[in-house]
Amino acid sequence: MPATLSAWSNPAGTSSLPEAAELGNASDDIHYESIGKRSLKAGDSLSVDVAAAQAAYEREIVWIGGHDYQRTSVKGHLTVRNFRARELTLVIIRRFSGELLEAEENPGKSLNTEGIASVNPRRQFDWTLKLPAGGEQSLNYRYQVLVRR
Repeated sequence: MPATLSAWSNPAGTSSLPEAAELGNASDDIHYESIGKRSLKAGDSLSVDVAAAQAAYEREIVWIGGHDYQRTSVKGHLTVRNFRARELTLVIIRRFSGELLEAEENPGKSLNTEGIASVNPRRQFDWTLKLPAGGEQSLNYRYQVLVRR
């Protein structure tokens, strides 16, 4: 039964897959939800653990259309652990504004139509992982976002 872990800039909705989890930014709660059952924090589910963090590491000033922006580079790190006694298939989704620089494990990438004309188009990348019983997987990614000053 696949599960979905979603790393959102702005958490919203749940997955239509049989089992789903929502992952917010590092300061948000992480939830695990089985359809038809009550929602639990991932740590309370005792079967899937998720840890996520993002940090800005480089900033520079750029001019676009007569306005100055701060181009900020962001590093993200995500670790998932499977405490189940069986293999688990996870779909991990990360939505963000800006430009993807790199991501490990070759995720699928797409451009969302909302804000397509913005200096920071909405983008998404997603990984599909098979996590063995008791297994752990870490993923790193980097992207840039423009912030008007």
